[in-house]
Amino acid sequence: MEPLAYEQIEQLVQNAFHAKAREKNINLSKVEFTDQLDLRDQGIFDSLDILNLLSALESATGIEIEFEKIEPERLTRYSSLVHLFRGEHRGSERGGRG
Repeated sequence: MEPLAYEQIEQLVQNAFHAKAREKNINLSKVEFTDQLDLRDQGIFDSLDILNLLSALESATGIEIEFEKIEPERLTRYSSLVHLFRGEHRGSERGGRG
């Protein structure tokens, strides 16, 4: 599977974030997608939402993350998620090498 560009992964995360905010009627006008933005701290994603986002990102990228090897904060921080799914600290690619 061809790896997604950084911008494509950013867009997937941002789209999910905006969709969940609309679902919860939360105004995102003051939210900036910075390196330190914690998706859970914004009150938009809960733990289950994070897991659903991770699953969607795994499906979109073909990369399976070995969660036990990742610091929990990396799973909720915006830029960390994008970097994870660009191949940094990945577990394995589906149907490929481990």
